[in-house]
Amino acid sequence: MSIRRLVGLVLATALLAAGCSEGQITKTEGDVRIWLHESGFATSADAADLQGTMVYDRDARCMFLVRGENRRAVIWPSGTRIEEEDPVVLLSRGETIREGDIVSGGGGSHSFDRFEDLIPSECRTGAAGVVVFNADSEIEVTRP
Repeated sequence: MSIRRLVGLVLATALLAAGCSEGQITKTEGDVRIWLHESGFATSADAADLQGTMVYDRDARCMFLVRGENRRAVIWPSGTRIEEEDPVVLLSRGETIREGDIVSGGGGSHSFDRFEDLIPSECRTGAAGVVVFNADSEIEVTRP
């Protein structure tokens, strides 16, 4: 087992033991960090259509969806994984998502209060809250 995989397993186990809210856990891969719903956890489906440009802040190590003046931290659907770190490339529900791509899917917007134990303070600065893709959300990607 690689050290990266072992660190990820230890982190996931610690977060699960701490009682993560609504099934989201932090997944860290190298220097890039993402949050996601893990399958098998109970989640409530939000009916909003989320859309924004995927932006990764390397200094804060936070991923955001940006739409107009709103920059929101993002929690991805289960199965999302990091394919590349520089530039950041994700694979989610069979879709490749690159920095600068417009991403849309089902979910909802929430205040940071709901995720205060999950989303670190450096990801709250200048952000307008959190967008949460439903755990089983389909993802659509548009390249500008």
